Amino acid sequence: MANKLKCRKDLLKIVEDINSSFALTDMHFELASDERAEEMVDFLREHFFADETLSKSVGLVMNECRRKLLLERYKDNLSLLLVSDVTKQIIGVRTIKIIEAGGNTLNLDSIEDERIRKVLTFLRHKQSEMDVYKYFGVDIAVNFINLGIHRDFRNRGLGSILMKAAMLYVKDIGLDPVCITGEGTSNYSQKIYEKFGFEMMYCVNYEDYKVDGEVVFKNTGDNKSCKFYAKKL
Repeated sequence: MANKLKCRKDLLKIVEDINSSFALTDMHFELASDERAEEMVDFLREHFFADETLSKSVGLVMNECRRKLLLERYKDNLSLLLVSDVTKQIIGVRTIKIIEAGGNTLNLDSIEDERIRKVLTFLRHKQSEMDVYKYFGVDIAVNFINLGIHRDFRNRGLGSILMKAAMLYVKDIGLDPVCITGEGTSNYSQKIYEKFGFEMMYCVNYEDYKVDGEVVFKNTGDNKSCKFYAKKL
């Protein structure tokens, strides 16, 4: 995989070109970095996981276990950030991870927090069932994971702007072909994927997903299903 990805210098140039093409007012895109890692995780805690359907359903909080998992998960710094020119703080995140076929090597049994295990077990199981690697004939996929916008900047179309920028970014990072996967755990995230022409590969109604006869994800409000999407660029 490392031989296919462009070097960081080239990735930064891609983001620079995207900034020029969007010409945003008072904000810009940045590539995730070691310097922003802690801030990015804090941002996700406040402006993504606090509202995310599965996390809310099982009462998942940002404890030390989850924090370490996220820092490890995104240590390759491939995610795209939207940053305020005024405050220099993150106002949007599209987390991105590149995963090779068979590359999910994290031992879920080693995770102490049962709530984290529940969410990851569900997502990993359904991802394996749709098997985008076989479907598209690829051995590497780009996984769009978390899309979060700061509460003070919502309802301005920034989620769509960040999604569009992320698709332009991954199209040029060195993979050929580019296959993007993602999970829509809420009505909002599902609309974003469908707006950008993603194919729904798999759908699971929350009330139908049970472990030992018990529904795992309860009290999901208007969000009734999780949909798994993919798109080949």
